[in-house]
Amino acid sequence: MTVSNTLYRAGPYHSGGDEGENVFNFFFKIFQKEDVRVVLKSALGVESDMLLDVDFTVTMNPDQDENPGGYIETEESFPFDAVRTVTVVSNIPELQSTQLVNAGQWNPRVVEDGIDKAMLVDHQVRGRLERAIVFPITEEDLPAVEIPAKEIRANTSLGFDADGNLVVTSGFLAGEVVVSAFGEAFVAVPDAAGALDQLGVSAFVQGLLPAADDLSFLGGLGGTAVGISLFQAPDASFIQGLIGISAFGGTLLDDANSDAALATLGVTPYMITVNTTAGSAGGLLTLLGFSAFGITLTDDANAAAARTTLGLGTIATQDAATVAITGGSIVGITDLALADGGTGASTQAGAFTAIVAAGGTMTGEINHADQLVTRPLLKDYSIESEAVTSAAGILTLDMTTGNAFTVTLSENIAAVVVSNPPAPGTFGELWLAFTQPPAQNYTVTWAATYLFPGGTDHAMSAGDNEVDVLHLKTVNGGTTWFVDFKNAYA
Repeated sequence: MTVSNTLYRAGPYHSGGDEGENVFNFFFKIFQKEDVRVVLKSALGVESDMLLDVDFTVTMNPDQDENPGGYIETEESFPFDAVRTVTVVSNIPELQSTQLVNAGQWNPRVVEDGIDKAMLVDHQVRGRLERAIVFPITEEDLPAVEIPAKEIRANTSLGFDADGNLVVTSGFLAGEVVVSAFGEAFVAVPDAAGALDQLGVSAFVQGLLPAADDLSFLGGLGGTAVGISLFQAPDASFIQGLIGISAFGGTLLDDANSDAALATLGVTPYMITVNTTAGSAGGLLTLLGFSAFGITLTDDANAAAARTTLGLGTIATQDAATVAITGGSIVGITDLALADGGTGASTQAGAFTAIVAAGGTMTGEINHADQLVTRPLLKDYSIESEAVTSAAGILTLDMTTGNAFTVTLSENIAAVVVSNPPAPGTFGELWLAFTQPPAQNYTVTWAATYLFPGGTDHAMSAGDNEVDVLHLKTVNGGTTWFVDFKNAYA
């Protein structure tokens, strides 16, 4: 026989068959009933093989050359529905069992069956290739594609890289949509309740979703029987009665405007005039006889604001026995003598003159705040001195703390910074004493803003406990410092 068709499968069939209940025809040549494979697809799209002589039987046509094929018959108890399908495919073993020996009998039938079997196997292979991933025939230089072993490809997927080559990947390829961690967790939720939880929907809202009708929904929202009845009210009067509005209240609701409502309430014509002409709270107060100044008092938020409107200071709220004066001037009082703790004068200049002329001993600090002190005679005076240390190679000298500084070196000093120097146009100075610790040779580096005699920077003495004393002066607010020094005091 010649193989005159390329059939290798029949179906897919739905339940009922072509020639009887659960009977399905096929039209490709087979050599034995085992050459038939029957595949069942479930309603979920899952395919599984049916078992020969258990789930189905095969009946071959007697002459497979002239009338190839036959039919299969499933067991009557086998369940079918409108979605499930049955597909019959060729399942000839890919084996060569024909043996031709030298000088043996020549049997054309044997040879032809062998060729037919090879062709039928080719059809089977072609059927599989039709369902395989193939590259276009026009592509050249195709890479060798080899899928990794199952241990490696577990939990991965097939994809295509940037060059269009087939690859196995465990993540998303370039250009694909990236799913966030939240998205991955969301799609993995097994049911609707879990999805609502994942979205953060509260248990209260989830309880509303199954409501069968609007009344159940309103009940779920906590609506009372009266509240729910309002939604079913046939007219306005029903609602008025339900919520307890009296007949008189109903007449107010029918009034077309405020004037009509005022008339219904029995408001006098004068008050209606006040209501309709005032226009604002201020206008109403004017109609009631308030002055413009009086109206400014009425909108003050509290007593303090009212005192401000009235021009009263803090003395207005003080007790008569403990009055504190924080501003202004007082006239008509007798000067209090210095001996009694006063100033001896009634003016600032007079008080200053009296206090200075009186002499005496200071018991606290006088802060002149960078003001001029004229013609002082100084005797037995000293300069405030501060012991300071460097930090991270920076030595900071703050002139608000003193004009003399002592430093016991603990590291090399890379920069000396003077903060808060006197203002430009004044002469400022400070003294600085460095002590070199035993068995050390710490150094001090000076910036270009520090100028030394002869242009040679000060170099720190290296002897144990030797002290270098420096005198720094500036006349331009610390932009430039003139420095004198003596080394190696010991």
